[in-house]
Amino acid sequence: MPGNLTNIVENNGLRLRQYAFVLFSLLVCLLLIYHNAFKAGWQYDDGVNIVDNPNVHLNKLSWSGIRKSFSGINPDGSIDRRPFSFFTFALNHRLGKLNVFGYHLVNFGIHYCAAIFLFLFIYRSLQLPVHQGIYSRNAYPIALLSMFFWATHPIQVTAVTYLVQRMASMAALFYILAMYAYLRGRLAPSLSHKTGWFLLCAFSGLLSMASKENAAMLPVSLFLYDIILLRTNRPNVPSRLIPGLMLLLAIIFITMVIWFNLDWLIKSYQGRSFTLQERLLTQPRVVLFYISLLLYPLSSRLSLIHDVELSTGLWQPWSTLPALVVCLGLAGAPIWLHRKKPLLSYCLLFFFLNHLIESSIFPLDLIYEHRNYLPSILFFLPLTLFFFKCLKYYQSSRAVKFLLKAGLAIWLACQGHTVYMRNNLFLDETRLWQDIAEKAPRLSISHLNLGKCYWNNGLFQKAMEEYQMAADLNRFLQKDQISMLYYNMGLYYAYYLQNYPVALDYFKTALKTHTGYAPIWYEVGRTMIALKQYTQAQKYIDEALLYWPDNPNLLSALGAIMLQAGNHDKALELLEIALRSDPQHGPALAILTEIRRAKGLWLVP
Repeated sequence: MPGNLTNIVENNGLRLRQYAFVLFSLLVCLLLIYHNAFKAGWQYDDGVNIVDNPNVHLNKLSWSGIRKSFSGINPDGSIDRRPFSFFTFALNHRLGKLNVFGYHLVNFGIHYCAAIFLFLFIYRSLQLPVHQGIYSRNAYPIALLSMFFWATHPIQVTAVTYLVQRMASMAALFYILAMYAYLRGRLAPSLSHKTGWFLLCAFSGLLSMASKENAAMLPVSLFLYDIILLRTNRPNVPSRLIPGLMLLLAIIFITMVIWFNLDWLIKSYQGRSFTLQERLLTQPRVVLFYISLLLYPLSSRLSLIHDVELSTGLWQPWSTLPALVVCLGLAGAPIWLHRKKPLLSYCLLFFFLNHLIESSIFPLDLIYEHRNYLPSILFFLPLTLFFFKCLKYYQSSRAVKFLLKAGLAIWLACQGHTVYMRNNLFLDETRLWQDIAEKAPRLSISHLNLGKCYWNNGLFQKAMEEYQMAADLNRFLQKDQISMLYYNMGLYYAYYLQNYPVALDYFKTALKTHTGYAPIWYEVGRTMIALKQYTQAQKYIDEALLYWPDNPNLLSALGAIMLQAGNHDKALELLEIALRSDPQHGPALAILTEIRRAKGLWLVP
């Protein structure tokens, strides 16, 4: 390491007043644009991951409960790939049950801390010797502005306000903390300080990877940072750059395939509406769309769900090949830029590298805005440098400088206003899905979930109209959504029309394509009970209880069957288990009342 590296950075450390300004100004700005988000309710995947997920309902703080939370949504008790994220949901539930305020407070805190560590990382990176002192004088305002661009950008809303995407924001928080700790460790003057910082780096990296899988690119990011920004002045860097990078990428790729399980990878595409080839061809267009959202974040272009046309060939649609060429060019440009423009080189590499997992072979949904939370943390640094370069170029013209600064202020204000308006959509589930249906009208999921909103509001006919539209479009993001459509149509016939034979057909059809959703099993059993098919109902419920032994709905349904059979003791045993899981469970309490009446007992008021 160059002898003056540590001195340069340490001698330009932040003053307490500057640090306090960063902490306070960021907090005020984020509160201004996110304060309405604290009232936003549960949305989309929040239900299956948190609200209806018994694994994260930590009723008492014990090792068995904590261990259960590590299972995520896996009913078989196996450890989820994002155990730390689910553990934090369990802690939230322990402290405030399903009160959304606590969950939003944690998400806000994660976003705030991630922005602070981003600022510190950029600030110290700008003072490295590789930049030859050209950024040292303005390191503080450059780091501050870059951080504000990122922290107040509307694309981050789905990683902050959308509660379940704490997975993305928390992975990014520990990711940037690990990078900051690594930088401090490389600059530390003594072995003891180095050891402490590197241990923090390793620990943060593990937490990041335990929050979301895309953090697996952290070792590559650190390797490239060391090569490009810490040791660029060494003459043999170019010869080691590509072989070392390729080796590290190969190790991580093999590890990810083993972690995900190759058989799982192949089978998972069977549940998707696209093939591996189609996904690989589509992703360059998706990544360029992400870049356009980062540069031009109009509210009309932002959405929780986006409709992306599949690329079925290099010219289907015509933009597929040009997008592929552009992405390869942008991703490959750092190889030629790393000597003359090392910072720009690293920022480009960082963006594409951290999109690699979610934009490559894995059978994930094609597009989500929250996937930019981590890759975009250095996206605005080159833009900020360009802004300061313009200020310097026009330093003799006060009018131009004023216009530049005024334009910057207006841009940031517009970003903040868009964040606020986007948060307002999350306050009302119906408004959110109406917005999604307007922006993605050709997707079945838009109408399916809008129909569910209408159903919850008692607008049953409008709900069925949306369900029928979803069925007619037949453009689902994954096959499980088809079963959810049949499930919801079954609810319409069972609860609104009380046409139980038709409802049962819908529920059974839903169960054929999606066996991992407990409410479908419950509705099959409940509908059979309504049709007095008690033996068949018990068969379905017994099978479901093998996977969800503590599910109060299933236990109550089985209790109802036992009551009908006159087995009151068994019914009471089942209801006792159900009420331990949910002391206020309505069906269980109703059946308990019937049993006490049958025994000539009266409930104590």
